[in-house]
Amino acid sequence: ATLAALNTDILADWLQFATNYRFKVMANGTTEIIETNVRTFKLTALTAGAIFNTTYAISVAVKQNGVWGDYGIVCNVTTPMTPVTKVQNAQCGATLAALYTDILADWLQFATDYRFKVVANGVTRTIETNNRTFKLTALTGGAMNNTAYTISVAVKQNGVWGNYGIECIVNTPTNAATSRQMAETTSPETIDFSLAAYPNPSNSTFKIQVNGANDDAIAILVFDMMGRQIENKLVNTNDIENISIGQNYATGIYNVIVSQGMNTKTVRLVKN
Repeated sequence: ATLAALNTDILADWLQFATNYRFKVMANGTTEIIETNVRTFKLTALTAGAIFNTTYAISVAVKQNGVWGDYGIVCNVTTPMTPVTKVQNAQCGATLAALYTDILADWLQFATDYRFKVVANGVTRTIETNNRTFKLTALTGGAMNNTAYTISVAVKQNGVWGNYGIECIVNTPTNAATSRQMAETTSPETIDFSLAAYPNPSNSTFKIQVNGANDDAIAILVFDMMGRQIENKLVNTNDIENISIGQNYATGIYNVIVSQGMNTKTVRLVKN
C-alpha cells in the first residue's frame, strides 16, 4: 500500500503475550531495526528519516516470554510521491507593492530549506533560505522595477532537494514618479545612472561605461544564457574605465548586471 504521509503509523498484527515488537526495515540497500514496546512505528523514526517515493520492505518479530521469535512475512510499504510547492496564489500574477516585498511559498511539512529559482530578462538566479520567504532585492544583482520575474520553488526534505513546482510570474511595480517628484523626493544616488558596453558585438573584449551620481564601488555580474555566473567584479569608480571583460568568453550572448548603491542596470553582450 501507499502511505498517506511519511509519518503515518505502520501497524503490526496483534499477538497475545507479545511484550515487544522488532521491525526490520529495508530500502535502497540498507537495513535498520526499530524496537518498540507497542505494535506500531513510523518510518520517520528511522535514523536517516523517511524518503518520499520509496518502497520499504518491512518484516516484524515479537518478544514473548523474554525470547525474540522469527521475522514474519515481508510486507512492502510505499511512501507518497515527493510533494512540490510554489509561490502562494495571492502573489502569482500580481504586482508587488515594492521591490523589497516578501515573496512567500506555500508551506510543506518536513521542509527544512526552500530554494527559489528566479528568471528574468534571460538571466536565471537562485536563492536558498531556511524559511519559505525571500525578497527579490536579496538576489545577486538586486531587482528592477517594471519587470516580470518567473519564480519556481523546490524544498529540501530529509536532506534531499525535491523538484521545482509550478512556475509563478510576479511583477515588480512601475517606477511611476514624475521627473519633478524624482527631483524632490529621490536622493542623488538614485538618479543620473546609465550603463553602456562597447564594442558590442565584439570578438575580443568589452569595455563597461558607467555614469553614476556617487562614488560607491561598482558591482559587475555576468551570466550566460543558461543563468550560470561567469564573472563577478567589484570595481572602484575611478578604475571602471580601465576594466574590460569577455577575454575568455565563449561565443554567445551574455547578460551583464551592473549595480552601484541602489541603482541597477542590465546590458546584453554578444561575443562573436
